Parts: sequence; C-alpha cells; structure tokens
Amino acid sequence: MSKNEFDFNDPLSSNTERYIALRSLTIGMCAFARKCLETIISYQNLLIDELEQQEGLAGYSQQSKQLSEFMLKAVQGLRKLFPGGLISGERLNLAGFCEGIAGQFDRLKCVAQEAQEETPRANYVNADAFLLQQLFTELCGQLQEKYPQINWQLQPIAYSFQPHELGPLGLNPEKERYLGLCITADGRQETTKTELLPLLDLVGRDGQELPFTVPQMLRWAGVLLAHGGNLLLDLQLSQPMLLFLLPAPEDDKADEQDVLAYDPANNDKTILLVDDEDMIWDVISAMLQDLGYRVILAENGREAVEIYQNNPGLIDLVLLDMIMPTMSGTEAFFLLKKLDPEVKVLLSSGYVSEDEVQEVLKAGAAGFLRKPYHMADLAKKAKQILSD
Repeated sequence: MSKNEFDFNDPLSSNTERYIALRSLTIGMCAFARKCLETIISYQNLLIDELEQQEGLAGYSQQSKQLSEFMLKAVQGLRKLFPGGLISGERLNLAGFCEGIAGQFDRLKCVAQEAQEETPRANYVNADAFLLQQLFTELCGQLQEKYPQINWQLQPIAYSFQPHELGPLGLNPEKERYLGLCITADGRQETTKTELLPLLDLVGRDGQELPFTVPQMLRWAGVLLAHGGNLLLDLQLSQPMLLFLLPAPEDDKADEQDVLAYDPANNDKTILLVDDEDMIWDVISAMLQDLGYRVILAENGREAVEIYQNNPGLIDLVLLDMIMPTMSGTEAFFLLKKLDPEVKVLLSSGYVSEDEVQEVLKAGAAGFLRKPYHMADLAKKAKQILSD
C-alpha cells in the first residue's frame, strides 16, 4: 500500500476517521457503479432490439437487463443513505487552505486567484477542512511521487456553468456557480471546460494509465460528492490537471457574528499549537491566524514544555494533542502544570480512552476536543477558555 493511501488497519486511526473514509469510499463506489450499470443497461437495450428475432438469446438478454436494473436500484438505495451535500461543514477560506497545503510540499506553490467578475470577493466555501486536508495531502504526495520532475501549482478558482453543462460533470443542476481548487503542472496551458471529465469516468477506461489507485479515486470523488461537488480531471495525463469543485455559498458575505470571522480582540493572544501531524499544523494554524491569534508551533510534548518554559507569561493557551511520539500530550500536560499551575490547556485527540480524558480534565485541563472536530468548535472553545 502506498504511504499516500488511507490505511483502514492503522491502529492509530480512530473509529470516526475510519467511518469517514469508508463513507467517502462508499459514495464514490456508488457513483461509479451507477454510471457503469446505466451504460450496461443502454447496451442491453440495443442487444434486445438486435436479437428480437432470436427468442432464446433475446430472453437471456432481457434477464440480464432486469438483473442490471435490480443492481442499479440497490446501488441507488445505498447512495441515498449518504445524500448529496451530506457534509455541511463550516466556512473555509480557500486562499489560506491553499497556502497551508503548498507549505507541505517542495514542488508545489500556491498561486493567487486572478481578479474576475465571476470571482467572489471572499474565497469561502462550506467544507470539512480536515477531510479536504487529508485528501489534498494524499493526492499531492501521490503526484510528486508519480511525476518527480514536475513543479505544481495550486490555485483557488471560481467556475460558472450553464445548466446543460452540469449533468455530464456530475454536478447539481440547481447550482450553477462553484468554487474550488485547481492543481496543474506549472506553465501548462489552461484547460477548457470541454476537456474536463469527472474522475470516475476514467476508472477502468482502456488505454488510460492513471497516477492513482482505484480505491483512492473512489474515495476522493466520494469526498467531493458528499460536499455536493465533484472531482474533475482532463485527459492530458502527461501533465494532469485536477479540479476540485464545491458549491459556492448562496451569500458570499461573511456574517459579522460568524464565530470564524477575524476578531481584532484576539491580536494580543498567543496560542501554542502542539501536534505531530503536519496537516494539523497547516489547517489549524492558518485558521487560528485568520481569527487574529498569534500561533507558535511544537511537534511533540517535550518541545512544547521547552517553549512554554522559555516564554514565561507569553503563551495564553496551549492546544495539545494527547497522542504524540517523544512525549505524549498527557505527560506534557502534567509538566506544564508543574511549571505553571494556571496554564490553560485545551486537549485534543482522535484515539484516546475516556478514562485518560477524564484524568487530565480532573487535573485541571480547560477542555477536550475529539478529532476530527469542526473549526467552529475550536474557535468557540478557545474564545471561551481565554475569556475565563
């Protein structure tokens, strides 16, 4: 298995993370199976017409068609368990997200969006940031592994479609405007809409050597479909271009009361973010900075204790993961309490026992968030703790 694929057998993955990955894989598989079965049924209709003079063969073809229709209904029924737009998510700044992703890879740069009339003033979508971060981390790693000689660029984009263009691209015909991110080879010519195909249309196509595994493509497409969007790809696979589309919000203006809005009152607050996962650093630190906080990063508990000790009185909140190498968050928490009994620590983890959580909460931790959590939950919790 490639290091860029999600490992369902990873003992450090929480049940929530496994469920989310399996849900995405199921949605992608349903979309792929539906498209295949609809094509098979159309072929069978042609065969029945051709074989109508040969009753035996026509009968077998009819039975095959009925079985395909039954399978299609079963797939459609399974897909209904995960409706489009299932993931409501929260406001995500695509420009900040783009910069965070680009920071993880040597041969990937974030390109600012060019001013266009159809481009909204704020590049915000409603999305699950953790889910998209995991997708892009896997995908960008796979691209650099497959095409080590290519420099890539990642750019926020806005697309407006005509109603007749939406169906073939697997997009909601009621949503004509989409925002998203585009990954292209640096210097490559711009792709036209007519060259774009849903990624699932390329699965199993003769003569197409794709740089991704089928499970990856099904799961990635499932993530976008669950958001009400889709993952598109063009056919110039020597320099592939991927387009990740999400429905544009009905109102581009940020609500002044939005918990994720910038707050100048946060400018004098410093948060120490402690986590061993790069993608947590990028997503969470970018979001906290968008809110106005200053952010210091540490990759394990020992480093966090050293930073806190060397900056007395300067750190207002420690956001501490509980499962880390070198020194766990639990051990670091008790050392921080020895250094400063008044330290404010907000713990997080996706794979930790309830007993361990209760132990640190009783010992004075300010709160606990179970991963993957919503950014809004973190913003509210941080504001609440810092206000106490």
